[in-house]
Parts: sequence; C-alpha cells; structure tokens
Amino acid sequence: MDGTEIDIFRPGAHTDMSGQARTFSDADVADIAAAYDPQRHEAPVVIGHPKSDDPAYGWVRGLRFADGALKATLHKVAPAFAAMVQDGAFRNRSASFYSPEAPNNPRPGHWYLRHVGFLGALAPAVKGLQPVAYADNERGAVTVEFAERDPRDAELARLRQENTHLKRAGASADHATFVDRLIDSGRLLPCFADGVRQALDIALLQDEGTVSFGEGDEARSLNLHDFLKTFLESQPPIVQFGEVAGPTGLDGTAATMTAHADRIAQWVEEERRKGRAVSFSDAPAHLFLTR
Repeated sequence: MDGTEIDIFRPGAHTDMSGQARTFSDADVADIAAAYDPQRHEAPVVIGHPKSDDPAYGWVRGLRFADGALKATLHKVAPAFAAMVQDGAFRNRSASFYSPEAPNNPRPGHWYLRHVGFLGALAPAVKGLQPVAYADNERGAVTVEFAERDPRDAELARLRQENTHLKRAGASADHATFVDRLIDSGRLLPCFADGVRQALDIALLQDEGTVSFGEGDEARSLNLHDFLKTFLESQPPIVQFGEVAGPTGLDGTAATMTAHADRIAQWVEEERRKGRAVSFSDAPAHLFLTR
C-alpha cells in the first residue's frame, strides 16, 4: 500500500466531531495541501482518533488537491493494516486538522493535517509499531468524518425512495376507493372521508405493532392499518338509502330528510347558543339516523 493515494477530505459543509458546522471552500482545501510539510509534522495513519499513545499504521508522505478532493499519499504502511483496507474493512475515515489558530499548529494561520483516522473495524495485531506522540493532546484539533461511498449505494437509495413513493401513491388511491365504497354503502358519512383516508395513509406508513380483537377461536391480530379497514367494513350502515318506515311513521322520502334537517338545525342552534362555532357538517352521526 506504500505510495497509494487516497481521498481523505472534500470541500463543502461539514460537521466536526464536536458538532460544530464548518464550511471548507476549494481554496481552503487547496491551502491545506500546500501547507503540508512532513518535515514539520508528518501526519500518522491511525485507527479511530488517538489522543497520545495509539500506534501509527502508516504515515502521510504528501497531500495534493485534485479532482475536488484532498488526496493523501501513504507510505510505511503496516501490511496487516493494508490488507484490511484492501478488503474493505475501513470504508469511513476522518481527517483531523489543527485549526489555523491552534497553539501547536506546525503552520500557524493554515489548516494543517494532524492525522488520518480509519473507522469501522478493530485494529489488527501488528508488532513493533511506535506510538503516536501528541505533545499537545487535543488542543486545537478538529476532526471531520469523510465517507468513501460506492456510487451504487446512491443509486440503490434513489430506487428505494422511488419505489416507496410509488407504493404510497398507489396505497393512497386504494384508500380513496375504499372510503368511497364505505360512503356508498352508508357506513361512513362524507364529512369523515378525508380524516379516514389520512388515518389509513398514516397507519400504513407506521405499520407498527398489532391490534388483537375477538374472543376464543375467533380472536385475531392485525396490524393497525388492516384493523382499521376491517373495523370500518364491519360497521352497520348509519345512513339508510331508499324508503324507510320508522317509529315516527315517516315514509323515508322528503319527510324523512326534512326530519333529519330539522334535528341537525336544532343541534347547530343549541351549540351556537353555548358559544361553540359549529356547522352542519359537524353534526354527530346519530342525528342522521332514522327515528
């Protein structure tokens, strides 16, 4: 792995390990490359983020800024570590820098590479490695993670997102049809249609846990989405279509509708007298039932 060049950082907006947001321009990263001098401080290749006594598994011989990335040329790399890197054990890495104003910065006034930390696997057992000596410990150190991502990961994520979007759109259309069917069968009032559609959409997205109902051999468990659909479909009609002869002797046509309207109008008037702002569509379901 000696002489291998790897990307360790890129310009852009980053959040360091302390949680502070930082933005590095192309010029900033180019200056990091230009300021690097292994005679002043040769940045070690380490695992994780050592403070003072972890071993170095290699060293950074030089830096350059090219193709939109800060590239490090490595040398004196431990073979066992190199084998793990080549096997893909370390897909993420972090560049730790001295800030321009850090008291022990080898090049004051410039961001300076402190170390390159490989992340994601346990350290290999390598004998004879010398510990990294940081006389300044963590003073002025800024560590920013950089993930080397496979372009196929982004494409796979895009396809998954697109597939999820299509499934949600299809499910939402199915819910609209289901709600229309409930209304047509008299099991749901139109004023509740939007709420029921939204509840089904949300229940499908969550899809967590189950609801148990029934007794004995008839007991069943369904997820929340399927339970809501089963519950709504099992409700008796609350609106009777056609002619109905109730206890009041109404013939179920104009007289019945007039009776419904009178009851609802009376309810609205009573609620408004109580200072509640209601409309006819807010009327409770029992007022629609034939008496």
